Amino acid sequence: MPSGSSDAQARDDIDEQYDRLRRMADGWLSENVDPFVKVRAALMAPRSLLFVGQAELALRLLRHLAEDMLPATPNYDHLYIVLANMAYCHNALGDQTGDEEHYREAIKLIQRIRRIQRAREEAEKSDRAYDSWHAVDLAYAYMRLGDDDRMERALHEAAEFTPDFEDLIPWFTKLHPELEGALQAALAEARPKRDDDL
Repeated sequence: MPSGSSDAQARDDIDEQYDRLRRMADGWLSENVDPFVKVRAALMAPRSLLFVGQAELALRLLRHLAEDMLPATPNYDHLYIVLANMAYCHNALGDQTGDEEHYREAIKLIQRIRRIQRAREEAEKSDRAYDSWHAVDLAYAYMRLGDDDRMERALHEAAEFTPDFEDLIPWFTKLHPELEGALQAALAEARPKRDDDL
């Protein structure tokens, strides 16, 4: 079979898989359950795809959730969860393709989560939209773009506002091994400030 035909078939297969997964996610979001649970259920397919290296297909599903579905539902309050997963996909695509634009997109998405967090704080909502996982993914994107200063600031901020940051370092390191030294440095810098708070 000529290469062009196999490429076209692969695209058709991906489109068919995407449509099937999108219908499944639509079904999960239409169920009459807690909005947070709906969003988590709809994220199962794209997160599984990301886990097996299908970041592009995962990103398509996440865009569908973010742009077409969530604004029209009560789940809009949980948009930050979808945005975070989109950022993870962009970082993965940056690693797969070498295209730095994906890291820039990840940064934009995580900065949007930070804006959502500020709005949630102003509305006095107790749960956090922006947390240490987002900060670490933000730091990773900055590292990949060669911006060590912003990378360090993102990690130091995460270490300061996350009480169990030290316990999370093995998980962060598993996700982004290149950050291990910077994570330890952020923890070391945050420790004296935490001790002062005691």
